[in-house]
Amino acid sequence: MRKIEATEVSICIFTPRGYNTVDQYPEDERRMYNAFVPVILALREKWGSVPVYMDFCALTEPANQVIVAQNSIASLPAVQVFATYPDGTHGQYILQKDLSDRWAVDWTADEVRPYVESLLYRIKPSKQSLLCQIFPPLCQIGGYIWLGIAIAGGYKCATAEKTLPRLTYGAVSALALEAYFKS
Repeated sequence: MRKIEATEVSICIFTPRGYNTVDQYPEDERRMYNAFVPVILALREKWGSVPVYMDFCALTEPANQVIVAQNSIASLPAVQVFATYPDGTHGQYILQKDLSDRWAVDWTADEVRPYVESLLYRIKPSKQSLLCQIFPPLCQIGGYIWLGIAIAGGYKCATAEKTLPRLTYGAVSALALEAYFKS
């Protein structure tokens, strides 16, 4: 079982201005908030007291403006998941809206849980696959697509009659399988 490594994990939802209650915030901010709530509740159920805190961080505060500028956050709302460790080091993730969130944020607890847990438990990220290192946009392809490409490449490799196509399909299959396991 993993153990808690962080002394604190703070989830900061950056928003143009602050309000008194969650219900007063625009819909995107509330959806971001609602994505993290089940994660925090599940951690508290598992551990009892857990050092994970969440709040809205209005840009009316100069300190929040500095964080947004330092992290090149271009579109609000956005979220910073920030951890502090006993040795004085820090870790963070910045979560911003992407193309699928253009009209409305549709984040779920399952999508944001890995960010919170990886900082809370101080999980080291795996290295990127070779394909992602060569061409970073390929990292956005889902894992099951890589698995499909690996299976198709393996089938073509097994059924190819000549050596060069067999080597080509085998290499494609191996690279896709590596990308699947690292995704």
